[in-house]
Amino acid sequence: MGEVVPLPINIRSQADRLSLSNAQIREDPITLVSNSPAETLEDPIALLSQIPAKSFPLRVLVIGKSGSGKSSLISRIFGVSLKNISHLTAGEANIDHEFKPEENTHFILHDSVGTEPGSIQAVEKVKAFLRSRCGAEAAGKPIEYQVHIIWLCVSIPASESRLLETGDIEFWDLAKVMNVPLLVVFTQFDNLVACILRKELKTDRNSSRESCRPAALEKFKSLLDGRLASINEEREQNGKSPILINDYALTSGLGFNSETTKPHLLDDYAVSNLRALVKKTWVLGEQNLQYAEAWPTYATAQRASAKEKILSSLQQSISKYQKGLDGAAPTLAVQPAARTLHQDIIASWNIYDPTKLLDYHSFSNVVANLVPSEPAKTDTELFMAYIVDLNLVLERVLFKMLCAAPGKPLTRTDIDEEYYAYSAAKIHQELWEQVTSVDAAKLEDFILKHLSTVEGT
Repeated sequence: MGEVVPLPINIRSQADRLSLSNAQIREDPITLVSNSPAETLEDPIALLSQIPAKSFPLRVLVIGKSGSGKSSLISRIFGVSLKNISHLTAGEANIDHEFKPEENTHFILHDSVGTEPGSIQAVEKVKAFLRSRCGAEAAGKPIEYQVHIIWLCVSIPASESRLLETGDIEFWDLAKVMNVPLLVVFTQFDNLVACILRKELKTDRNSSRESCRPAALEKFKSLLDGRLASINEEREQNGKSPILINDYALTSGLGFNSETTKPHLLDDYAVSNLRALVKKTWVLGEQNLQYAEAWPTYATAQRASAKEKILSSLQQSISKYQKGLDGAAPTLAVQPAARTLHQDIIASWNIYDPTKLLDYHSFSNVVANLVPSEPAKTDTELFMAYIVDLNLVLERVLFKMLCAAPGKPLTRTDIDEEYYAYSAAKIHQELWEQVTSVDAAKLEDFILKHLSTVEGT
């Protein structure tokens, strides 16, 4: 592999065909040599403007009792500071209120107080809200007006307390009728682990949270199975179909110090559960075709899982450039395409970057320094390598931000640390051997194979 030589700015090639200094970026239409030599295509930026793009915030309804971990869940998944979601407390939730955090404009949150004892009125409010947003009353209204996903947050009791309330089951039934994806999120699993740990420490001082998790999981499943059996027995007597919660999400270790509001550091178990929640939400959304348009937005809005961002980024971006890049002649000026694609990918990752450190002119030269000057490669191969490098650096940055305080702005130090960690991995030889064309599937496989964190396992 040749020596890596720094560039003034961005992608380089053997004949400086990809030089991206401001003075060399073309704004006029360019001629591409394609299967139809006489065909003249617009600059890729202009070409992009002809592709209809629908973008609207994901609308999330979160339901749960006070103290059920809603604030921690929203804060971690969407990367917003706790102080900005302090309204998620008992007595303050207004389900009609649209919460639009400044740190993440890609989702809108609605909050319900859930099924507190005697909260018949709260249940009815949720029913009325869903009917207005998703039922017959919402007919003809745009998809962005509707609720796209419901997270029903149920705190896992440390004792033998009942796991699901009657109101929770009513919400489940209503979501099915309204055909709105609903995921049951069992929160605060770490409390059950802590309870078992306290008992284990009495007889074994070497016990740990890790060693107690299997027993806690078994205990939780026993509580859930027992409660569902009781619920379904009653439903059968009333002629109702059984409740089948075959898939659900767990959260653990997301809490904040109640006095300082400082977040707990996330361990691998907490991160893996968050990412499982993101994936299960994604799967639910894909199964619901009426909300199919919302799921690219979901991939952008969430800030916990790189996989969904990578899949969405490649699906949305590569197809836009394939016509202009695949099999193009060496004279192809791809600077505008590189610039636009860079911005598209950065936007898809949606890392909280208020000072624009990841912007094209600030960050592209950093990524380009990863591209070796040898062996000689085509423009297309250099272009694809840049996409791989950019996504894999961003994956590391995303993980760093996930483990930091939610809502923390990106810093130059964050970028530097993850850039140098990635460059030290030295995966370029394999990259050159495998990434040789504009093939989204190959790029996807290669990127997912080289994820740096527990997400890749």
